[in-house]
Amino acid sequence: MKPFFTFEYGHWKLSRNWAMHILDCCTDKGIQRCKGACCFGNGFWPGSASKSNICEFLGGKGCILPVNDRPVTCRLFPFVLNTNNTLVVNMRALMNGRCSPNHNKGNHTILECQEISFISLFGEYEWKKMLENIKKGDTFIKVPMNIILELKREKELIKYNKPYIIKGK
Repeated sequence: MKPFFTFEYGHWKLSRNWAMHILDCCTDKGIQRCKGACCFGNGFWPGSASKSNICEFLGGKGCILPVNDRPVTCRLFPFVLNTNNTLVVNMRALMNGRCSPNHNKGNHTILECQEISFISLFGEYEWKKMLENIKKGDTFIKVPMNIILELKREKELIKYNKPYIIKGK
């Protein structure tokens, strides 16, 4: 008899108020006025965990890791998951941090800027559903359990300021 597998999901809410903000920084689309500033300095993990305060996976054109090997934390950025399981924008980054010069500039919403990253996290069907439903208000995302568990693992690394370890390596 073949083994039977079930896939479990969680649900996160995506805040319409944050998702619809305009941000002229789409790392997924190659638009980076800041040249990947979120990867420099001691403000954000995983860069903060390196001795040089620069993410070790940052190359001349951005992250050198294949999208599915990148930390969930990075693929969500500038969104963070709050204690109510709602994706909101990291206020430290947007209002007084590295993203502030790009806020309310450009032609893309923060959600549109996340296309490649969000498809890698949630799948293309959920991505398309997000784009459609966010126009009406907050929306819920079906999140694969492996993403939830990986984010939990990363939160432990962040807590102790440990470097990112690529899954399966």
